Amino acid sequence: RILIIQGTDDAPSQYIPMMNCIFSAQKIGVLVDACVLSKSKSMFLQQATDLTNGSYLHLGEEFQRGILQHLFTVFLPDKETRKILNIPLQN
Repeated sequence: RILIIQGTDDAPSQYIPMMNCIFSAQKIGVLVDACVLSKSKSMFLQQATDLTNGSYLHLGEEFQRGILQHLFTVFLPDKETRKILNIPLQN
């Protein structure tokens, strides 16, 4: 399981290396979770979490103050526990 916390925007030059990492994680069954703190959403990390059945969370500036509670609630539970929890989702 991997948790990625991103504070900057996606770099288009990193698309191919990022997709290679995502496909490798998917192939070996690694769950990729992402928490994005930048102003814009991350298309790379949305794809990574979608393909690996992980959790994606984009926190707006108003929510960044309570980040620790969000991190514990969304990313701490294991795969089996997540099935019984109501994890917040973003569409």
